[in-house]
Amino acid sequence: MAYNIAKAFAKQKLLYWAPIPTGEGMQYAEPVEFKGAYIGNAQLGDGGPGDVVFSGGGSRENMVLFYLCEPAPEGFVCWTRKMTDLQASGDVGTPPDQLSDTHKISKVTTYVMPGTVTVTLGSQAFIASVL
Repeated sequence: MAYNIAKAFAKQKLLYWAPIPTGEGMQYAEPVEFKGAYIGNAQLGDGGPGDVVFSGGGSRENMVLFYLCEPAPEGFVCWTRKMTDLQASGDVGTPPDQLSDTHKISKVTTYVMPGTVTVTLGSQAFIASVL
């Protein structure tokens, strides 16, 4: 398996709520803690190896790097709280759209690490754009 460079950048513990579509709207799974990184004020390039994420001109947004956790659009992420914070405040079961400092994922870009023969969760990185 190829080395996953996302591991080197995944220094933060973040929270992720996976979306669960229902006939009555959207529900969310219990939050999971994962390693990743908040990337603020940046944009994705055209997918070329030299410009994956950069802070050049044009439209910039907040993004989050996910390592060993595959996010989905419509899910939520938080980079300011930890699972212990939610447990201490009793907010573990609260829907993420009712919590402060949570951000809705608008799109997810998947990157497979160079040299990968068999694609697995460990050989991918995910960058989520958030609102």
